[in-house]
Formats: sequence, C-alpha cells, structure tokens
Amino acid sequence: MCLDCEFMFRDRTRLTRPSRCPHCRSEGISAPRYGIDSLGSGSTHANTKASQQKDARKGSL
Repeated sequence: MCLDCEFMFRDRTRLTRPSRCPHCRSEGISAPRYGIDSLGSGSTHANTKASQQKDARKGSL
C-alpha cells in the first residue's frame, strides 16, 4: 500500500517489490503483508532430516 495516497497494489503479477506508486509516484511503500520463502537447494524438510540422521551415523563410526 502507498503510504501517501493509500493506493492498494491488488492483482499484482510481479514478485518483486514495487519501487514507486503508479498513482502518485511516491516511494513511500509499506512492507508486504506476506512473502514466499524458498527452501534453498530444493530439499524438503523430510530430506533434510534424513540427511542429518545419516551424518550423525557417519560421525559415530
């Protein structure tokens, strides 16, 4: 949302944060209300846990 004119960024298709308001050209944009976190190398939580267990077993040998 624009902090100056209260323009709402609805139906936005770009994933990047807007730099300016298209209505008043202000740079005062509020922080996004939600975001997308990546898992990094594409591993899932279960795969990460299994990998940690393998590493723990290797260390005990």
